[in-house]
Amino acid sequence: MQILLLGPIELRTDEGRPVAIGGDRQRALLAALALEINQVVPLGRLAQLVWDGTPPPDAPAVLRTEAAELGSRLGGGLELLAREDGYLLRGDAQRVDVHRFQSLLDDAARLAEPEPEPEPEPGSGSDPGLDLPPVGPPPVGPGRPDPVPVQHDQGEGLSRPSCHSF
Repeated sequence: MQILLLGPIELRTDEGRPVAIGGDRQRALLAALALEINQVVPLGRLAQLVWDGTPPPDAPAVLRTEAAELGSRLGGGLELLAREDGYLLRGDAQRVDVHRFQSLLDDAARLAEPEPEPEPEPGSGSDPGLDLPPVGPPPVGPGRPDPVPVQHDQGEGLSRPSCHSF
């Protein structure tokens, strides 16, 4: 079975056929339980949600009746269980369109995040700019020319270009 909350509240078989559910109270009860699937929802909270904050004095009795009717319509991997202080809708959260939609959003967000690139290991050759040989004097030896000594000029003999006005 599938529970549809995005749009009109509906209960459908896995083949897509609608399952008749009661009026507005029963639909509100189904929605409240489906949003909290696999968690016990206390009777007081259900009453507040079903009656939009102003439950009647007989709300617990009415909820028990509505829950019994709703439970008889469920199947296909969904089960409504009475607990000491409330009700539990048990089943795969993916059977509720809101939870399925949230899972798809979470998957899309994970796919949109760039994966960090691994740091290249020193000497691995993965970044040729980092694997240059050490800089130093050229090797000297048989078959290689002797290095030419470098002379540093301390400013003597250097001429500077002059600026002339035209």
